[in-house]
Amino acid sequence: MFYDIFGNAVKITYEDDKIAESLDCWLKYYPFSSKKKADINIKFVKSLPEYKKEIYYNSPTSYKVYDKVVFMKIGKHEIVFDKKDILSIYIKYNYKTNFIKDYLLKFRSIGYFNSLENIGAFFHEMIVVLMQYILNEKMLIHSSAVKNLVTNEVILFGGSGGVGKTSLELLLCNDLNYSFIADDISVVDKDGYVYPNLAFPKIYAYNIINNEDIENKIFKNRDILDKLQWNLMRKIRGDKGIRRAISPFDLYERVERKKNKITSYYILQRTNKVDKITITELDKGIASYATYLIIKNEYGMATQHFIWGEYNTLFDYRIKPIVVLDEVYENWKKRYETLFSKIDTYLIEIPVNIQHKDFINFFKNYFG
Repeated sequence: MFYDIFGNAVKITYEDDKIAESLDCWLKYYPFSSKKKADINIKFVKSLPEYKKEIYYNSPTSYKVYDKVVFMKIGKHEIVFDKKDILSIYIKYNYKTNFIKDYLLKFRSIGYFNSLENIGAFFHEMIVVLMQYILNEKMLIHSSAVKNLVTNEVILFGGSGGVGKTSLELLLCNDLNYSFIADDISVVDKDGYVYPNLAFPKIYAYNIINNEDIENKIFKNRDILDKLQWNLMRKIRGDKGIRRAISPFDLYERVERKKNKITSYYILQRTNKVDKITITELDKGIASYATYLIIKNEYGMATQHFIWGEYNTLFDYRIKPIVVLDEVYENWKKRYETLFSKIDTYLIEIPVNIQHKDFINFFKNYFG
């Protein structure tokens, strides 16, 4: 059986039972694909494959590039993307086994997790997202996504980090009649359908100000040390410096498991030019270009791997890059333009110093 992830049949195999057990908590809600053959093979391995007889380049030294293959190191983890046939991804996921060091890392982390517990976030952010660039079949929009269960309207809330996308999602899916589709990254096909992204939403302390219900959901079944770390780090780092990842199925009553057609798109912007929240129609061309700039910058650090991969293939005509990033972005920009020409696009301008309660009250009235 294969997982159906963003419309692709994904086969996942493991050489480490601990990794399988930890990742299953994140993957178990994805439906199984009806396809008889996998579109993508993902293997968690103890040793990466070797391509001994093939030419490769090794600049910078954290990369190794073959024909349609790139080795990369992300933190302490190593990945091989291989697109010689179907896309195959090999992951050497390294995690600590020393209890004391592991716990110290966990206590200092922003989300109170160790390396093994963070594997689901790593999988979604560094594997599932990056493979969209390689496949180039769907586009990425840096947004949350929700569905109105009365009107069936599907709304995307886009923007850079920290502008209020998750706060809106929490409001609509908890207090109003909406279901959850995606928290941070929306995967959208050429026909304008958004797929469920079941990566765990990351809830910051500022997201739950004066919201005891969400706080109770987050800390249900968590131990005393977890709560201690939250309160201590909140005092040290502030509300933007501490968060928890939680399954959307624990956070919300209603979660979509099938693709839905988008009907409207809002880009959130913080600005000092307004003293109250304003919502205006947004030019389709500006919406398209802004969406491109947001995703390019939000994933700039991750996609630099592909830029170096392309650079290394310049020196031998026999070696082709696994992906040409400019071609992907040009393709996405055209798809953004097509998508936004068919839906309503809006700009939400938010005062820089707005109080969280005022933010929530405005949108409760607007979308309620």
